[in-house]
Amino acid sequence: EERRVDAVRRDFVANVSHELKTPVGAMSLLAEAIQASSDDPDQVRHFAERMQVEAGRLAHLIQDIIELSRLQADDPLSRAEVVNVDEIVAQATDEVRTSAASNGIDIVVGQPAGAEIFGDRSQLEAAVRNLLMNAISYSPAGMRVAVEARLVDDIVEIMVKEIGRAHV
Repeated sequence: EERRVDAVRRDFVANVSHELKTPVGAMSLLAEAIQASSDDPDQVRHFAERMQVEAGRLAHLIQDIIELSRLQADDPLSRAEVVNVDEIVAQATDEVRTSAASNGIDIVVGQPAGAEIFGDRSQLEAAVRNLLMNAISYSPAGMRVAVEARLVDDIVEIMVKEIGRAHV
């Protein structure tokens, strides 16, 4: 068990390192682009907007690391409450809409599940948000990503998947 936990930690550190390098590298390149196009206000504005998107991505990654760290140190049930699953899906979806739009991805939300679960609201929102961000990050522009919660045999399932090209 200890070896398995160590392997999971190593994989986690490798993945986080990779994920953090992407927005940091993009911000560095965008800063260079701003510097190079200081004579063109439209270009400066465009690159500055992209920097804001990357800074937001970086902030989300850091928040996710903090949440994961807290998860390891905490008993998530110590802050558990009855949580409406549809509200969790709606909140997580709202938080990623800007990122989805900037990547040319449509988000489709399934029918309300009308279910409640017992858990830590912030951790559940972070989990759904992470699934959505992964789908957004790894889907090509023009695709649709669906998120759906449903109740199956007294078990709540939350699904995030790529569902094909958006109809224009």
